[in-house]
Amino acid sequence: MKLFEDYKNLEAREEIKQKESDIEYLLDLEEMILQKYTVLENRHGSHISVREKIVEKIEGELQKRDVPEDLLKTYLQMRENNETNSSAIVRGIFSGILLDYICKHTSYTGIEFDGKGRNFNYLFYMAKNIHDITLKSFRGYKIFGSAAMFEGTAKNIYGVDIEGDELFSFFATRGGIAKNIILTKSKGEDIFFCAGSSSGSLQNVIITETTGSGIMCDTAGRNGSAEKIIIADCMGDQTLHTAGNFGSVKDLLAININGNKTITGVVTKKGSIKNITCVDLIGEENFSGSKITNKKDKIPKEKRKILDEILGRVKNIDALTVEERKEEHEKIALLQMYLFQDISRGKK
Repeated sequence: MKLFEDYKNLEAREEIKQKESDIEYLLDLEEMILQKYTVLENRHGSHISVREKIVEKIEGELQKRDVPEDLLKTYLQMRENNETNSSAIVRGIFSGILLDYICKHTSYTGIEFDGKGRNFNYLFYMAKNIHDITLKSFRGYKIFGSAAMFEGTAKNIYGVDIEGDELFSFFATRGGIAKNIILTKSKGEDIFFCAGSSSGSLQNVIITETTGSGIMCDTAGRNGSAEKIIIADCMGDQTLHTAGNFGSVKDLLAININGNKTITGVVTKKGSIKNITCVDLIGEENFSGSKITNKKDKIPKEKRKILDEILGRVKNIDALTVEERKEEHEKIALLQMYLFQDISRGKK
């Protein structure tokens, strides 16, 4: 019996040593990248170019090391990223590349990153192909910024209690596709700014109980598109300002939005919102500068139950396991389909 216990203790010590070795490897890799690469802070093209160089440099190294998803959690627990300078941007790009690697090379069914209030600017910046992720209690600038660009994909992403400006900004642009995205109980300016623009696509997006001006401003613009968007119980001015201009939004439901200038400047140029339902918009100058001819201000009674179920499921999703959330995303997306099908037909 003692021999068995000694063996277990030895095995545990070896596992700890391996984890320590792995995290040291990641920290050394990060340091090498920070020393080798710099970006022009306000030049997005520079960020794109540097990301391509870093991927080329380290992708093979990561495959040799076989980095597990728990190691990325440990890395994030040890790091903060408080600046907005070149090093901070490069560190954010590095975190996005690590997430891409985990999504591509491991077989997880869901992963949760709990920041416990930690600050990490540019967290998962420019991550390209990501799925089944929960992100909670992080603070920082441009978290998930420019993710799923350039024909990238994002699916089943759940964010809760995230604070920072430009969260999910330029998300799923330039041919990228985002599906089943939920953000709740979060705060910041220009959340989802320009998401789904420039030939990008947003599908099944829900934002609830979130505060900040410019939520989904300029979404689905410039040949971009969005389908099945619900924004509920949010507060802030200029929500959905210029959404769909030079692009298209198929189905949009905005309910209980407290702020001025909601849905302003919409469809004043080339672009469209096919079906739009707005209920309980509180504030002044809503719809100013907009040319909308098909707006509805009521939800059919029998369909309000579907909406209530959707919002209830969003409230309760945090209580599920990460594995259960994947199925829950699909259930919510199906409910969105039923909801918008019936609203667009004008049923009473």
